[in-house]
Amino acid sequence: MKTSVVSATDRWSPRRQLRLLTGLAICPAICLFMAGAATAQDLEPRAFSPAPTGLNFAMLAYGYSSGNVFFDTSLPIEDAEGELHSAATVYVRTFSFFGASAKAAGIVPFAWGDWQGELDGEFKTTSRTGFADPIVQLSVNFVGAPALPMRDFVTYGEGTIVGASLQASIPVGQYYSDKLVNLGANRWMFRPRLGFSSKFGRWVFELIGGVKLFTENSDSYGGHVVQQEPLWSLQADLIYAFKRGFWLGLAAGMGRGGQSTVDGVKKDTYQQNGRLGVILAIPMNRSQSVKLVYIAGLKTRIGADFDTLNVAYQFRWGGGF
Repeated sequence: MKTSVVSATDRWSPRRQLRLLTGLAICPAICLFMAGAATAQDLEPRAFSPAPTGLNFAMLAYGYSSGNVFFDTSLPIEDAEGELHSAATVYVRTFSFFGASAKAAGIVPFAWGDWQGELDGEFKTTSRTGFADPIVQLSVNFVGAPALPMRDFVTYGEGTIVGASLQASIPVGQYYSDKLVNLGANRWMFRPRLGFSSKFGRWVFELIGGVKLFTENSDSYGGHVVQQEPLWSLQADLIYAFKRGFWLGLAAGMGRGGQSTVDGVKKDTYQQNGRLGVILAIPMNRSQSVKLVYIAGLKTRIGADFDTLNVAYQFRWGGGF
């Protein structure tokens, strides 16, 4: 762990506290859900960024996506177009996990959208409004980011960090077995990830790899049993921190896999996707900030091919400030 020499006066100066607190970047699964509901490589810069223990984060977010966008990654639908609006409430808590800095997050998503396309040779349209599957996530930085209270975190110097996370999507969202398009997936999804980040001055480079693992959907459209192979992902991020807590992130991700099996028969649904994202964090004061996210598809073979624009408001409290 790097440390810097800071005088007692400057350590708790209002300017230093404001710079520290507005610079905290907690973006757990907000980009993951809002910017990539149906992709293997949901882009989530600063997923393993350190923060003082005892902090609470509450977020409200809105996202708009257009294109071939669905919540169920097993759907082999290529000629359908949709417009999806999504809103989410997010809560995050930082804490010590056996001496390592950790974060627990919960997301409750609500969505509404319209889709159109051909099904069995006929042009169809449909709409959905309701709750999607909620998400829970635990992340731990086990190298380079010890659990520190605010009084010690102000002298912490971020360097190289290695962390891991586990996310789960709980199948309680809106689902109709007689409908092809749903907001819920009617199956569990588990996503372990391993991340590396290194800070050089105002720059941060990140590399994150992960995989989505799915249980089967035994009550899929048409009475079929659908299984899906793992969806692998790799993401690289470059972040620049401006003064006063502003930061700009560029993210690129690729995903492979996810071939579906219907009633034991494999389908030609192997996915290859590439996406590019831009995230801007704008501090309002020491407790509040706004994040703007734009994510676009670069290359797609089967699966998600859509553009997304998100805005998220974040409020933080606790942790000794």
